[in-house]
Amino acid sequence: MLQPMRSVSSRSLLREAKYAIFILDNEDKEDYFLALTQEMLQNRQNPKKLYSGATRVRTELLAALSQLGEVKTANVWARKLIIEQKAIEELRHLIEMRLREYEIYGVTEIHLQDAEVNSSHIQFVGVRAEEAELIIAEILVKMGYEDSLQSAISRKIATQETDIEISKEDTQDIPLQKQEIKKEQKRQRYSIEELKESKEILFHQLVEFIQKKSFTMAIRKRKLEIKKLSTAELLNRFYRRR
Repeated sequence: MLQPMRSVSSRSLLREAKYAIFILDNEDKEDYFLALTQEMLQNRQNPKKLYSGATRVRTELLAALSQLGEVKTANVWARKLIIEQKAIEELRHLIEMRLREYEIYGVTEIHLQDAEVNSSHIQFVGVRAEEAELIIAEILVKMGYEDSLQSAISRKIATQETDIEISKEDTQDIPLQKQEIKKEQKRQRYSIEELKESKEILFHQLVEFIQKKSFTMAIRKRKLEIKKLSTAELLNRFYRRR
């Protein structure tokens, strides 16, 4: 879900600062906000502190992000997220690695519970929120924390369609191309018919050859048998036929 930039008074921003990922255009800024966040977390745990300093951190963070581009908020569902430290740290590592790879600046938080919606989700506040939303959703789906990209971002993903323009010059060649195709098909048809005729001729020639060969072999076999007979056996066969 894409929303406008969080305000400095938003309790949602940096509410889960313990699991926050800061990605900015240089390390000094990241270290600065990490230090401010640690101080804020310590103040929250100190009952003697009236103010945690969260408003100051939000104000400076949103100002720094606004200098890098248009800031928006993206909330991505993670309904099946395993509430274990190891799983959360692994998810943080993957999200940080992918967002750094694409140089998408912002702060990402893992919200295990929500005051309004009792489901785990990932909140990103920063520039190029649309890209961050899809990257985070893809990670969650691959890890099995959501069933699909659509369910993770609570909306349908529009598919990009490419329009291919056909120029007038291209259309003029279409009739000629059709004629060439027909000619080629005709040539192929004739070639197939000629091949069939050739196969039939070869088949008949082969049959005739085999028959002649068989007849010749039979005569040779007969001659060999006669050669092996003695004179008495030959005369005996001669008189039988008579």
